[in-house]
Amino acid sequence: MVFTKGELAYMQKISSLFGRTPRTINRYVNIYRIIKAHKNLKVTRDFDKEEFMPIMFMLGIIVGNSEFAERFIDEISKADDTKEFKDFVNKTVLPPKLKTLITSLLADIATISMDVFKMNIELISRFSFRTLLKEI
Repeated sequence: MVFTKGELAYMQKISSLFGRTPRTINRYVNIYRIIKAHKNLKVTRDFDKEEFMPIMFMLGIIVGNSEFAERFIDEISKADDTKEFKDFVNKTVLPPKLKTLITSLLADIATISMDVFKMNIELISRFSFRTLLKEI
């Protein structure tokens, strides 16, 4: 599976989410490849940045910050679909360490609506090899 220049650039930009060791980097890249190639991946456009960035971002939290992953995914699943991600981050009570990390990487995804974040949340959860979703 070949990554676009945009995907590679964004992956490098958010590497602080998951890139602490070669093992986590490899895990992140491999899971992202599986998700991207999966027949159940939901896209509404041509898999542009507003569709791949939320997937990459959530996967980064799951792989690199697993202590926050379940709560983060749970909060996303309960969020208002019409709100922008920046509003979600500002209004959701998240652990301070996670909120600081997310805020530092917010620029590219701030205005993406929560329905886009939710669109592939089940697939992301499934291939992260953790049970993150209770019920949606």
